Amino acid sequence: MKWNLTPEYMEDLLVRMAHHSTAIEGNSLTLGDTRTIIISNRIPHAMDMREFYEVRNYKDLQIFLEKKVDSPIEISDIQEINKILLRDIDSRGGRFKVIPNIVLGADFIPTPPYKVLEELKKWVDDLQWRMENTHSEKEKTLAIMDQHLRFEHIHPFADGNGRTGRALMIWSCLGNHIVPIVIEKEQRDDYIRALNDKNIPALLKMAEEIQAKEKERMEIFQHSEELSPANQKELETLAEEIQNIHKKYSQNQKLEESFNSLMDTIDSCRDKRTLLLLRDRKTDYQNQSILHDKRMKSRNDWSR
Repeated sequence: MKWNLTPEYMEDLLVRMAHHSTAIEGNSLTLGDTRTIIISNRIPHAMDMREFYEVRNYKDLQIFLEKKVDSPIEISDIQEINKILLRDIDSRGGRFKVIPNIVLGADFIPTPPYKVLEELKKWVDDLQWRMENTHSEKEKTLAIMDQHLRFEHIHPFADGNGRTGRALMIWSCLGNHIVPIVIEKEQRDDYIRALNDKNIPALLKMAEEIQAKEKERMEIFQHSEELSPANQKELETLAEEIQNIHKKYSQNQKLEESFNSLMDTIDSCRDKRTLLLLRDRKTDYQNQSILHDKRMKSRNDWSR
């Protein structure tokens, strides 16, 4: 595939990267919320300010990566990424941990503070050597996932290690013309388990499956084609599924607004790129509905 990343694709990648990486850490904002914050530069509704900052900070990360993506990663870059991602959240951003930390639910003990700098120097040198001395996409992907696992086991900061590590993974992919690896929130449990177990084959398998889907996405953004008969059928099915969800939640104002926006987009959909984004938005709408159910159940439980 010709390496031609359109501005529209890079914008789409940034939104999904911000949404999924923060959601893996527990951020409850939807993909639609994330898109509004990053692309439209506005707050769509009342929300927790920490969650807002977590997403908003990816706009600054994008600016940083655009400047640095063709350069080898240095320790100071890792610190800057962590500082950017923790802006207005944690004043310790960009500074290495000074007390030992733990990863909740993990079986491993992260690198102690006094060894962090030494281990990161090895990490940076090894990453550069592996990128320069591997040639196939599979070899480079394996190296990137192995380095990601090592970074998460070092856990060099007090906070933001997961988001920082996944940002470094994207940098490694883009800088080496490797299809980007965006781990989705739905893959969280398998991803965390593989990191905990140091299961490189599982991480590689996950990455290659993600890349196969991402390659298709990249090609759609490069060549925005008209809908085929099969696409038209999928569009009809999407509309039907969304309408069925809406019937259950028509009294919820936020979901009603999302429904109306989705139906407007379906009515005007004429190309594969719009259909691709509709798939994401339908999943987002479904997740909003599930979250609404959980909140209502919790409210009912408390009222008993």
